[in-house]
Amino acid sequence: MKRLTPDRLLVIASLVIFLLVAFLSPGKQERNPLPSSYNSDPAGTRASYLLAGSLGYQVGRWEEPLSGLKAYAEGTTMVVAGPLAWPPSESDDLNAFAQRGGRVILFSSFGYSWFFREQLQMEPNPEAFLSEPEATLLAYPQGLGRVTAGIETIEVRPLAWWRSHRGVAWFGHSKGLVVVGWRVGKGTVYAISDLFCISNQGLNEADNLLLFLNLLGPPEKAGRVLFDEYHHGYRGGLAGLASRAPVRRLALQVGLMMLVVVYSAARPFGPTRPLPLP
Repeated sequence: MKRLTPDRLLVIASLVIFLLVAFLSPGKQERNPLPSSYNSDPAGTRASYLLAGSLGYQVGRWEEPLSGLKAYAEGTTMVVAGPLAWPPSESDDLNAFAQRGGRVILFSSFGYSWFFREQLQMEPNPEAFLSEPEATLLAYPQGLGRVTAGIETIEVRPLAWWRSHRGVAWFGHSKGLVVVGWRVGKGTVYAISDLFCISNQGLNEADNLLLFLNLLGPPEKAGRVLFDEYHHGYRGGLAGLASRAPVRRLALQVGLMMLVVVYSAARPFGPTRPLPLP
């Protein structure tokens, strides 16, 4: 049996401490509030993204400025879920995309004075944000068409609704309309004043999933479906990959392994012994 020298005891103790810190360190406490397709928490849209892909839709993530949509037009759908920041210039890019034949599906509980200003005006409900942020309401079809086909009710949160619009009203509740749509040039825009119905938490409630599929259309006719991630902070390229990868934890593990390798190669473990004779 080999003797445990101080060198070996030091290495073993270091590895034990590292494993204890790794396993006993507290996990993520706060839930991610971003409605991102990378987010698996209740507010995320990862379930919608993965489900659309499993049903045969050509899904992808958009991580570039909207000016890059100039190469896309008819046969492409852009899903925009609750961006927290939206420069006015990018509204023009999105509107031009719809003019060329693209489809825009906007889910948002926030009012944007510059976002489709001529078509939409939002009525926010501050009391719901403060008193009952988790409360929900049932919205009912307001007309017959492909958007409402097979749907009895959808479940939404009464955080906001459309006060006025220029288009077709598809769903609403006692307080106002929540789903509207209109034509823009060769394309179509659908605006939903709620994020709950596309989120991981709300997708399976009432007929929310059927609403999402009706907005996309049949997989064979929907074309490419892009989920906007640029306005959630995800950017393309190496920098964008590093921003969402566990770089710090990876660097810590690699650094510890390199220290162990360097230390073990720098000096022998135990006393020097002659080579055995053949």
